[in-house]
Amino acid sequence: MLGGVIPVSLVMNCSNLEIIDISTNKLTGKLPNEIGFQVKLVRIYAETNNLTGDIPPTIGNLSSLETFWGSHNNLVGQIPDDVGRLKRLLFFHIIANGLSTSLCNASKLQIISIPNNNFEGQVPTNFGNLQELWWLDIALNNLGSNSSNDLDFIRSLRNCSKLEKLAFNQNHLGGVLPNSIANLSAQLDFLLLGDNQVSGNIDGAIFENLISLIALGLEGNLLTGIIPTCFGNLTKLATLTLENNNLEGTIPPSLGNCQRLQYLDLSQNKFFGAIPHQVLRLSSLSQMLNLSKNSMNGSLPAELGPGKPFLVGEFLPRNSTFIFGFFKISSGEVPKSGAFGNASAISLTGNAKLCGGVSTLKLPTCPIKPSKQGKKNNFKMIIAIVSVAMSFLVLATFVIVYWRRKSTYKSTSMLSILESLPKVSYRRLYEATEGFSPSNLIGSGGFDSIYKGVLDQGQSVAVKVLILQQIGASKSFITECNALRNIRHRNLIKIITCCSSTDYNQNEFKALIFEFMTNGSLEKWLYPDTEGENQPRNLSLIERLNVAKDVASALHYLHDQCKTTILDCDIKPSNVLLHNEMVAHLGDFGLARLLLAADNSSQTQSSTVGMMGTIGYVCPGKKSQL
Repeated sequence: MLGGVIPVSLVMNCSNLEIIDISTNKLTGKLPNEIGFQVKLVRIYAETNNLTGDIPPTIGNLSSLETFWGSHNNLVGQIPDDVGRLKRLLFFHIIANGLSTSLCNASKLQIISIPNNNFEGQVPTNFGNLQELWWLDIALNNLGSNSSNDLDFIRSLRNCSKLEKLAFNQNHLGGVLPNSIANLSAQLDFLLLGDNQVSGNIDGAIFENLISLIALGLEGNLLTGIIPTCFGNLTKLATLTLENNNLEGTIPPSLGNCQRLQYLDLSQNKFFGAIPHQVLRLSSLSQMLNLSKNSMNGSLPAELGPGKPFLVGEFLPRNSTFIFGFFKISSGEVPKSGAFGNASAISLTGNAKLCGGVSTLKLPTCPIKPSKQGKKNNFKMIIAIVSVAMSFLVLATFVIVYWRRKSTYKSTSMLSILESLPKVSYRRLYEATEGFSPSNLIGSGGFDSIYKGVLDQGQSVAVKVLILQQIGASKSFITECNALRNIRHRNLIKIITCCSSTDYNQNEFKALIFEFMTNGSLEKWLYPDTEGENQPRNLSLIERLNVAKDVASALHYLHDQCKTTILDCDIKPSNVLLHNEMVAHLGDFGLARLLLAADNSSQTQSSTVGMMGTIGYVCPGKKSQL
């Protein structure tokens, strides 16, 4: 890791320099003014250091500059006005500095990401000149003056037809929601206006055309009135945050039409009435349901339970939470099933008359109803207790035997696995997938999400990002690295490299990078999405036989030709990937079992992780070892 100041001679003596990458070091001092003399510079990466001072005004001389990353430093002063003359500038990223006043206006700019600085005053209205702009993030600044014209700049953004992401949250923007929101790009999927001083009613008509919205954040404002029923037409919505406003009325049942909704926070408002069962039955509602500090009433919904995961990048938490604090609920028993079985995911604050539930909720025991068949029930109780005790004893024995066997295995060296592959940084993957954009999401599983990306050389890849909050995800990563590092076969998916690092929030990050399979999975060919626009043709009989032959060839190699036998414990159509000319490749070894020959017998030792794959697709071969 480098330290000290950046030598001027280093910059001056490299006349053909195109890329400067000094990111993630401990460099201090200023960016040299001489950096502006390197007119061939295309990219500057200087993020995550301790750099101080201004951005050199000579940066306006870099006519070939496309990318400038200066995030997480101590830069101050103004953004040079000459930045607006950089016609090739595409990405300008300066999170968490002390910059202020001036904003850039380069005609080809695609991303302006300048949150967490000291920008103040009115938001410029010339953003509309940036017709290539698709990401504008000016959150966590001091923009606006809590006045009625603070949101007038949105009118100019109607010229940005490629706009997908807008983030203005945590500023001082006042006024009502303008009608010009209705004229924003139909591709807009993120609109974040939370924690400002926006007032008035929510006019549903201005959101009707924004059918691509995935995240809508209006929390922490002064909004009044009701939730528009037309929000139910935003069928792609995954996150809706309206907490800490002055909204009232009942929760519209039409929200039940948002089949992808998984994060809903309506707390600290004035809502009343019962929770619509259409909302509670949403199988996707798995991340957050917060209705606390309202005036709602009714009984606790027993049908509430965790649904199917639907991830949206970094905008959602990883653990499910259901909060029903301060309801007006009559006395009754709290269910023990569904979401109520997890005390850490439930808050029942302010409901003193409730009883029962799981023990960790610490609610009083519900009164026992008198029974006419006391002796018979006591006998059933004894049988149940004995059965539970025996089950616990068997389970404990299994766990002890399992861990004793596991302790004899040689531990996998994570370092040796990573050293055998070429290196790739988190930033490169972030750029390759356009910030892990939902539009690049091509698949998800219990432990991971898979994105399509394009590396610097133009190579298309599949980036498999591990969801490390899931129990067993880290073991799945190690198991898959173990399985893939020493195998080579034309019908096995090819691993290109891997990444074990931290993201921009200093959270642990692990990913595997594979060759991109142009024809997708076998599942999409066998069971196409009937609602999709581009339907794949039906597979011919010859193609089906060839796929079966390819899979059989891969399994023969894994079972009988590898030095260490590998059992893929999750062979299903979604894990059979089709490349050029419909050649099948077997993928996803996160649940693979490695069979190691014992020293003095024909028995085998096995190494695996967690559960053994999808029911119905577990490998039947050598089942005695499973």
